Amino acid sequence: MALSITNLKKGVMFQLDGEPFRVVEYNQKVMGRGGSIVNVRIRSLLDGKVLDQFDLVINDNFDAPAGAAPETSLTDESFVLDGEIDGRPEAVFKSLRSYAQSRAEVVIDCRRLRRMDFVCAGEMLNEVAALRGAGKVPVFRDLSYLVACLMMVMGIHDLAELNLRTH
Repeated sequence: MALSITNLKKGVMFQLDGEPFRVVEYNQKVMGRGGSIVNVRIRSLLDGKVLDQFDLVINDNFDAPAGAAPETSLTDESFVLDGEIDGRPEAVFKSLRSYAQSRAEVVIDCRRLRRMDFVCAGEMLNEVAALRGAGKVPVFRDLSYLVACLMMVMGIHDLAELNLRTH
């Protein structure tokens, strides 16, 4: 079950990587365009260890730690980008490079990607250029029109295949 901003409060218990935790402190910072950053202090229910300043990015059904690398899709062997990414998400790019190592065509599933900021798009351009330099073919699937337009402004469309959402 995905956490939502309305049920992640002090005292709430949840699982992270199979380990049960309880929220002991909660602070919400609302960002523009619908997202929020929630700073929480959580305590493991197994060993009592407290994790300070554990940041969660809360979007529609998105409950991964901030900056956590997305998982690859098990059904179609594509790299998944989701939620809102901004700045220089090193963990995302490191995971993308790892995924791309053994593939000639690097398929990036963007159907759940809602937003990408300008700085992140610049970093994505650098990553795509590095992939092309290594002989890889990046393919972005199911892009929203907004993200696709930003990628085109940045010049990513010259180095990668951009496929728009059909729905």
